[in-house]
Amino acid sequence: MNINSQTEQQPQEAILEQLDRTALLTLVKQMIQLHPDLSRLVDSLSATHKLHYEPLNAELYRLKVEQIFSSTDRNSWGSEGRAAGPLLDIMKIADAAALKQDYTNAVLLYEIIVRGIFDNYDTFRWHAEEGDLDTVIEACADGLDKCLREEPQENSERTHITQILCDIYEFDMTLDNDEPVMSSKVPAMLVQHTTSTERKSIAARIRQAFELEIDWHTDSLSEQYDRGIELLLGLEAETIDDETFLRVCRETESYPYLIERLLKLGRPEEALAEAQQVDTYYLPEIADIFRKQGHEEMALRLIEE
Repeated sequence: MNINSQTEQQPQEAILEQLDRTALLTLVKQMIQLHPDLSRLVDSLSATHKLHYEPLNAELYRLKVEQIFSSTDRNSWGSEGRAAGPLLDIMKIADAAALKQDYTNAVLLYEIIVRGIFDNYDTFRWHAEEGDLDTVIEACADGLDKCLREEPQENSERTHITQILCDIYEFDMTLDNDEPVMSSKVPAMLVQHTTSTERKSIAARIRQAFELEIDWHTDSLSEQYDRGIELLLGLEAETIDDETFLRVCRETESYPYLIERLLKLGRPEEALAEAQQVDTYYLPEIADIFRKQGHEEMALRLIEE
């Protein structure tokens, strides 16, 4: 290669290094359209990746998680923290796998940790305010959400991830707490990062799990605000007409859904009036909705007030 060709190649390499995964995929698709023979190169790369893929030893990690719980003193303060530390070490391996786009192994490890905590949760509740195991599950849910957003649409891995997230949500809802302790972010994950088909399937599961026989258009929900209703409302939002949806949001005090729909309908002043009724704790989330819908000045006004 001569000096001129090297000089031309370097800027191109720098440009490619700056592209994110989506941009690179778009570029490759365009190249294949222009040069169909390149599809054979992609096929060979896919075959090579499959040959080099080595699934983690799931049984080994299950035994590690079991050993963590069986060897941890659970009869004194700090028991959850003593178990959480080594669990987080395993989670770091899952996070590293996700960074390498090895989502299958990442999800496998997240699930092993989550189910290990489920199996031992009751015996570790020495003091209700510890919460270290709740924090581990929240971190695993964040990891699963990242995998969900990166995985291609509509495949078995995505279904597996949403099932684990649903398990976390349902487990949390069975606990004797006024507020979620490990799944506060899960409803948003299941509503915002899933396809219409996936939301329909998840909604059917939530209806069955919480025995929710709701007709949004005819039922009044002001006196039967049960667990699971707010998640179900988000999952079925696109199937509900605007005014019915707004009414149900007010009845169930589902302000994020209410404000987002009002903004999408071009009613920002009404959305701002509703936002001013929200507890201060939730204002950053509400302000972020305004920002994402292009109303940054209103978002700033909310925070300042």
